[in-house]
Amino acid sequence: MDTGIFASIVTRRSTQRDLALHYVLALTVLFLVSLAVLTATMYAQPAHSTTQRPSAQDLAERRINRLQKVLRLNDEQVRSIQPIITRSIEAHQKIRKELKGQHNAIREAIRANIEATDKEIRDILTPEQQTKFDLIRRRIGERHNERMQDRKQ
Repeated sequence: MDTGIFASIVTRRSTQRDLALHYVLALTVLFLVSLAVLTATMYAQPAHSTTQRPSAQDLAERRINRLQKVLRLNDEQVRSIQPIITRSIEAHQKIRKELKGQHNAIREAIRANIEATDKEIRDILTPEQQTKFDLIRRRIGERHNERMQDRKQ
């Protein structure tokens, strides 16, 4: 047997084997880099939301719809309460914008606005509706306080 042919076959097989190993290595590295990028993307903090907040009118509409269902408001009450709620939400947005970063001032201003809004709404409700409204507001306050306690921990 010719040693030149044998050496040529062995060299060719070694080269093919080396190429296969390089190919496997490249695929492994590609897989690991892809996995690292995917993992980093999954755990990255989301950027500030680019979606717009609902308008004051939309928020007011949702709130009036909830009140209408729970308190069974009549049409006249709905017409009377709608501008009160819209005005209140617009005031909240204005307060947050003007007092940006002043958390205590924002909290106090919004609390005062909520109390004034609740009083205006209560004046439009029947005594039975007022009782339900007070219960709803109390529950909302309790949930808010619980969330605040959770944030502090």
